[in-house]
Amino acid sequence: IEALIFASGDPVSIEKLGSYIELDSTNLEKIMGDLLDKWKKSSHGFKLYEVSDSCYQFRTDPDFSEKVEKDAMSVK
Repeated sequence: IEALIFASGDPVSIEKLGSYIELDSTNLEKIMGDLLDKWKKSSHGFKLYEVSDSCYQFRTDPDFSEKVEKDAMSVK
C-alpha cells in the first residue's frame, strides 16, 4: 500500500488502492488508519496524509518544508 501511494505522486483514493490489492474497503480503511498513525509518529522527512476524503498521499513533513523548498531552488 505504501509503495503504491509513494510511486503515484498524486493522491490515491481508497477505491483505487482496493482495486490494486483486492481488499474490501472496510479492511482497507482500518489498514489506512493504522498507517496514518504509524507515519504520524515517525521521524522521517515525509509523512502520509489523508489529503481529501479517503485519498492518501506522501508529503514533506511541514517541519522540513521551508528547508526543502529553499534547497530545491538552489539545486535547479
